[in-house]
Amino acid sequence: LEAIRHWQAVRRLLSEVSESPETVSLGTAACLWILNLEWRVWLPEEEIAQVFEHGKALAERSGDLTTRARLLYVYGSAVFIGPGRYREALAALEEALALVEKTGDLEHRVVLHHRLSYLLSLMGNPAETLVVVERGLALAQGNIQLGAEWVGYSPCLLMLGMRARSLMLMGRLAEAS
Repeated sequence: LEAIRHWQAVRRLLSEVSESPETVSLGTAACLWILNLEWRVWLPEEEIAQVFEHGKALAERSGDLTTRARLLYVYGSAVFIGPGRYREALAALEEALALVEKTGDLEHRVVLHHRLSYLLSLMGNPAETLVVVERGLALAQGNIQLGAEWVGYSPCLLMLGMRARSLMLMGRLAEAS
């Protein structure tokens, strides 16, 4: 709770100063962290939308595709974990993945494949989940550290589990073991 208050204060204070590259970067970081922490405190949906729109505008002005992708990633996570708006989350995560594909940033590509596959699995799509997982695992090439610094866990390890689950749900038990 204290962390989200901190980032809300950063947003509030930045609204009182002139825009500069530093304030755009800090404002974007504040929006990223508020959305990232949202599911822990359950912010009202209106605030989620406000923070996302503000962060999106800042990220677009910065011109940094990775920052825009990260914002879409945390927004997609925020709207499916709390409000359960899976289709909206899916669109945000697919857009984020398209952006990081342009950057070639391997770490973010692996993380987004994991998050997208997780959402697809929650939506009951084991075949689609498997396609995304296989792409993510091919990108990770067995590197269980890739993406862990950003999200705090190993996307590669979780995709291995998701691969087995998807295969099991599709009746392909021999491949799942």
